[in-house]
Amino acid sequence: DFEQQEELITLQVGNIILATGYDLFDPRQISHYGYGRLANVFTSLEFERLSKMTEEEFTKAERMLEEAGRHASTEKDRKELEHIAVQLREIERLHEPIESLAKQVFQLIAQERVEDAGIIAEQIGEKWDELSTQLDDIVGDIDKFTEEAAITAEREEQAAVRGMSGLTLFAFIIGLVLGVLITRSITGGLIQAVEM
Repeated sequence: DFEQQEELITLQVGNIILATGYDLFDPRQISHYGYGRLANVFTSLEFERLSKMTEEEFTKAERMLEEAGRHASTEKDRKELEHIAVQLREIERLHEPIESLAKQVFQLIAQERVEDAGIIAEQIGEKWDELSTQLDDIVGDIDKFTEEAAITAEREEQAAVRGMSGLTLFAFIIGLVLGVLITRSITGGLIQAVEM
């Protein structure tokens, strides 16, 4: 939960285990990292939460693509959705080493091996560029698919409106003819009765 807030909890316990070696630290105290000023600077805890959210989003996207594929009306749509699913898996594959490298950077920084962390951060930048290209590609494909689906839906809606208009006109004419026939049969009998 990226929105999680600090809270104090009072518990009754029988034993306490104290594990040293980890303190919360306000990263704004080291201003040259840019925490709080730069949007892409995170603490390790924030990164873990963001990473978990990313995994959940991949899972949701995969489920949505599977569901859309089951409801696709044409083979072309199914193939396009499968192509997008392949791209999504490629993005997930590219994301995994970035996550792993980022964890290494946090560990190296904690060990005060900033130069080593910088080298790995450069590798992350290279992998991020590749990932960004894949993200741009999938967004473009999704936009194209969505636009084509909207055009198809609009055509089908127009065809349905024309069909419904035709059926409505046909029903109106049938109703009018039946109304005239019924009126004639009633008035025909009345005219014959009055003439007698």
